[in-house]
Amino acid sequence: MSKRTQTYILGALLVILVGAYFSSRNQTAVLPGVLAADMKYQPMNIEDPALRLDLLDKIHKQEYEGRHRDIFSAGPPPLTPEETRKIEASRKAAEVPAGPPPLDVQATFYGYALNLQTGKRQAFFLASNNEDVFIVSEGGTLMNRFKVLKIGNNTAELEEISSGRRTTVNLELPASQGGQ
Repeated sequence: MSKRTQTYILGALLVILVGAYFSSRNQTAVLPGVLAADMKYQPMNIEDPALRLDLLDKIHKQEYEGRHRDIFSAGPPPLTPEETRKIEASRKAAEVPAGPPPLDVQATFYGYALNLQTGKRQAFFLASNNEDVFIVSEGGTLMNRFKVLKIGNNTAELEEISSGRRTTVNLELPASQGGQ
């Protein structure tokens, strides 16, 4: 910044400072109290200033019939028994019965090849004991339990023979080969 710019900025700040000083001096202080001192005091018109004990007794005998809740907790008030029954009934009506568990294939799909003679793909499965290797063509059976429906580039679609349920297994490295 040049010397000339610094001088202009300093001058502007001084003008603002002087303006703020004089504007704060010219403000009048607000006096506390009543400014209309010429008004005369008039008391309120109350016929009988005695306590109404009959009304107080009536209030003391009343019971609170609304929801009881802790005013110091931020949560919603507790539900009434009727509301709880309605909610439970709606939950039971909305429950969907759980289906059968997902199929558990005790083998890992770790590769495929194309049989040039038949034109079908063959999938390579490694049993979970990491000893047995299965080579199954499309339409063949795996472990006498699953039928191989389709072999894709990254997945193999299987159908359980006994139930007809289907599952898809992903192409992955066997657990024994994962670190190499």
